[in-house]
Amino acid sequence: LNFIYLGARSYGVEAASRTYFGKHVQSLTLAETALIAGLPQAPSRYNPFVNPKAAKRRQLEVLRRLHELGWISGAERAQAEKEPLVYWSMPESAPGPSQWYFEEARRLVCEFFSQATLRALGIEAKSSGEEWVASAGLTIQTAMDPLQQDLAGQALRQGLEDIDKRQGWRGSRARLAEGERKAWAAGHAFEPSDLLGSTWVDALVAEAGPQGLRVVLGKGYEGLVPAASMTWARHVSPLSTLPKDEAGIRPGDLVWVRLPRPSELHALNGQGEHARQDRPSRKAGRERQAKQNGQDGQDRAEGRTRSGSSMASLPDAHDTADATPETFAPWDPRTAKPGIPLELRLEQKPLVQGALVSIEPQSGDVVALIGGYDADESRFNRATQGRRQPGSAFKPVVYSAALDLGFTPASPLLDAPYKLADPETGEVWRPANADHRYLGALPLHEALAKSRNTPTARVAEIIGLANIQIRARQLGIEAEIPWTPSVCLGALSLSPLNLTQSYVPFANQGLGVRPRLVVSVKDAEGHVLYSQAPSHWQAVSPQNAYLMACLLQEAVAKGTGRKAKIEGLNIAGKTGTSNEARDAWFVGFSPCLATGVYIGFDRMQSLGAGASGGNLAAPVFRAYREKADLAYRDAPQDFPRPPGIVMQGDLPFAGTPAQGFCAMQQEALPVPARHGTQLPEDTGKASEELLRDAF
Repeated sequence: LNFIYLGARSYGVEAASRTYFGKHVQSLTLAETALIAGLPQAPSRYNPFVNPKAAKRRQLEVLRRLHELGWISGAERAQAEKEPLVYWSMPESAPGPSQWYFEEARRLVCEFFSQATLRALGIEAKSSGEEWVASAGLTIQTAMDPLQQDLAGQALRQGLEDIDKRQGWRGSRARLAEGERKAWAAGHAFEPSDLLGSTWVDALVAEAGPQGLRVVLGKGYEGLVPAASMTWARHVSPLSTLPKDEAGIRPGDLVWVRLPRPSELHALNGQGEHARQDRPSRKAGRERQAKQNGQDGQDRAEGRTRSGSSMASLPDAHDTADATPETFAPWDPRTAKPGIPLELRLEQKPLVQGALVSIEPQSGDVVALIGGYDADESRFNRATQGRRQPGSAFKPVVYSAALDLGFTPASPLLDAPYKLADPETGEVWRPANADHRYLGALPLHEALAKSRNTPTARVAEIIGLANIQIRARQLGIEAEIPWTPSVCLGALSLSPLNLTQSYVPFANQGLGVRPRLVVSVKDAEGHVLYSQAPSHWQAVSPQNAYLMACLLQEAVAKGTGRKAKIEGLNIAGKTGTSNEARDAWFVGFSPCLATGVYIGFDRMQSLGAGASGGNLAAPVFRAYREKADLAYRDAPQDFPRPPGIVMQGDLPFAGTPAQGFCAMQQEALPVPARHGTQLPEDTGKASEELLRDAF
């Protein structure tokens, strides 16, 4: 019964229950059970979605036989025959952010069970891949942590909404003519409980003024959007498709609104932007102010303008008098009353997309994987299927190789204009810093922390592209690595999952790990058909990993990754921004968790002036990890220092420390030549050794 085909791509009674009645099998009524019981004879013919009359006739036949066999009484039969059958399907995918993970796991499993794999397992099957998986009754165990997945989804979703608002207002979803508005308000179904869980709901703008918006929700319910909460919508987004004079918010516009988050209420009230009309602790103050100011003051005290519109009157959904964002009581929809406006926030669906991946370094378990803003609108998984340029987030590959070839954290580098001519084509490459400024001489650790491009290009020229490619492969990067100097600044295409994987060795004492989404697959009898144990390799030495962890901690503490800094956590990481700010990245890690965040449009277009990984992706990382790391608070938070590491001040060195940084003239050699920083004489031999380690 759990595997037979019952129509509409449903195998087994549980699947049929969800497909035809939108419920689990244990919740079926006798009438519904009888309908499903009649399907095996001809699943397609009796499919109630296709032929409801034939399905009903078959159900009546099943009920008759059950009565004849004495399995049900006459009364039960009569009641079941009269019961109306309501057909609707439970969504196939898991709700919310889990859809991204489960769909990716399903895709991997379907790819794995090819005809060749089934033959190797001794399974005789007429089908394979997706069709076989759908009918095999498999039990699939994934590495997803539901809490981490939810936190990741919330952080990315809110981050993308905030980023989109920086561009401005793109225009309402629709604009109703004056004659259509009353009909919409009367007929629109709305219940206060629809707002629970930060859910967005439709609203009709009734008034738009300097104090904000008054919106109609339906069934007599109204809301107010304070002007102070929607400053982002005062200017029109360059992405708007409407004429500029029509893009502003007007009465008749259909918009999305939601309840304010507790932190938003606290921040807004803390700025003194508005007050609530029914907070007892402030009533006396309002009355005194009204007496001093006359009728105008009374109007303001009651939250009304002189014209009588309630543009400042707000219900006491949350009392913020003495609260911090953490102490707000959950909003109770039973407190909402028709005619009393709810405080709301204006929203618009972002065009910008993103991805977030989290990997546990020791096991390789991908505990969270988010492939975009909304899986219901786009199934393209940017975390695994997207390929975008990582920009400076690739630099750790370069510096990791350099540390094994004679450089140290104190090695002097030159941040100055630089050019490199291709000896074959004569084409000249001129990398520049993002800020178009040059800092002159600076130590390697500072060049990486501040993400300076020209010192990185000089290091890459010295160590050679071959060593960069070898190190990238050792760290687990699978993408094609172009043979071009600009690859040192991230001129290649990677998925967020693969880029995040390449940082794992720095968090895991040099051990690389294969990402694990699917832990095991069992057949209907419980036999294991597939399992993936943690798979490690020595990507870099423990000393190299520790040096890189320290360097990347500085990038978060003092460099371009400052917005990812979390008090009390040792976060190391690197920002990345591709040319013309098309892609923004932050990949960060602690000993417990490595997380990568990607932000960008699906179409190759700029994220806007001033956009960077540091100010777009790093805040999303922080929002997620502030909560996610609570699950690891009992685990060691410090990167273990391996033997052979010597500290000189705050800087770590492998072996003999360098003699400290000494400023050099611009005409000085860019090749480090001080004690402890000398490059090997035979770089070809070093390359051979690295190749041998890799393969």
